[in-house]
Amino acid sequence: MDGRTRRHAAHDQAARAIVIDLRAFAYEWGDEMEWIYDVGRSCDPSIPQATVVSDSNRRALSTLEWGLGTKHDITEIRYVFDSLEEAVAFVSAV
Repeated sequence: MDGRTRRHAAHDQAARAIVIDLRAFAYEWGDEMEWIYDVGRSCDPSIPQATVVSDSNRRALSTLEWGLGTKHDITEIRYVFDSLEEAVAFVSAV
């Protein structure tokens, strides 16, 4: 397979789903996180998407979504999960 064929083959393999795994990512504060968190939301809406969070970023992501002092948890959003397995199951079912 020459370079041109490889490029076309890679181009033809479109994403079937997007799972953003933030479990190992520590996030405490700052609006700059919004551009990372919004990556999946800015893609083709027909591509299933999910985000995985952990205790190292849950509270900050919740306040990013609903504002300071919120009682909401980020996993209340239908595509945000505590485990990779739940996220993969979600995008597989959509």
